[in-house]
Amino acid sequence: MQTHLTIPANLAEISAFTPKLESQLQHLVVEVRTTVTLAVHELLVNIVEHGYMDEAGKIDLTITHTSIDLSIVVTDQAKTAFEMPDQIDAPDPVDLPEGGMGMFIIHQAFDAVKYERLEQGNRWTLVKTLGGA
Repeated sequence: MQTHLTIPANLAEISAFTPKLESQLQHLVVEVRTTVTLAVHELLVNIVEHGYMDEAGKIDLTITHTSIDLSIVVTDQAKTAFEMPDQIDAPDPVDLPEGGMGMFIIHQAFDAVKYERLEQGNRWTLVKTLGGA
């Protein structure tokens, strides 16, 4: 099954989209569904705040679900490129940061995370192996 949608790149639209995504993933076990939803939410917020820097724009999502895996491709037209850190470490549980945990959450939720800078924008490919779930 494949779903394609476009949402405006602003925090209000992302907040409205997040419960819809969780509902669309209702057939997955609760741990996978909530973790994936949180990770996608984090990515979308990062795109708005750091990619578009709160300027107008749009975010395209293509969600493909099979019995083997869940793939979410997120594309934007933001002028700002993302710089993937060499290493993504777990935060210190004694001294949790106020922000900056999005990439850790995304990498924990998905089995594969690929970022590409496009000629006009960015593309993220997120894959969660379901193992026939």
